[in-house]
Amino acid sequence: MNDLIRRVLTKARGVLGLGLIGAAVGLLGGAVVGLLSLLIETGFPTGIEHWGVLLRGALVNAATWSGLGAFTGIGFGALMAVTDGKRSLEELSQWKMGLLGAVAGGLFLPLREIYENVLTVAELAQLLPSIGILGAFGAALGSSMVALAKRAHRVEVAAVEEVMVLPAAEK
Repeated sequence: MNDLIRRVLTKARGVLGLGLIGAAVGLLGGAVVGLLSLLIETGFPTGIEHWGVLLRGALVNAATWSGLGAFTGIGFGALMAVTDGKRSLEELSQWKMGLLGAVAGGLFLPLREIYENVLTVAELAQLLPSIGILGAFGAALGSSMVALAKRAHRVEVAAVEEVMVLPAAEK
């Protein structure tokens, strides 16, 4: 029983870690997108008095995107734990994890809207552009996680091989 609890807690830690990474990525992406969209809307104001409004709008957008990133990361982690829970991150296929990230990102908005309101098919169809954007965000998050894990593993292996001096190699 102790081993089962340890595995569950390890998976939960991983899922929450992915949620935190998603929140950080969402925070940064939301701030950049929010600032750029406000700059485009306002016609790139040059006065210093406009920058407070622009930064406040960017921060509000960043907070929203941070929440979306957190939920996308948690959803991705939960899907990953269910589908490939026995393998480590560097053993997973980058394409498969990108697909799981797209599913997690794309399903968040419709599920939230269905939970809050009873939506018709036409109202759900209006969400398709947002679903596509969130799916792309989730796919990028999922595939980049695997790519980073594989790169970190390769660097780690190369460092260990560099430090090790094999007796047969000295001859």
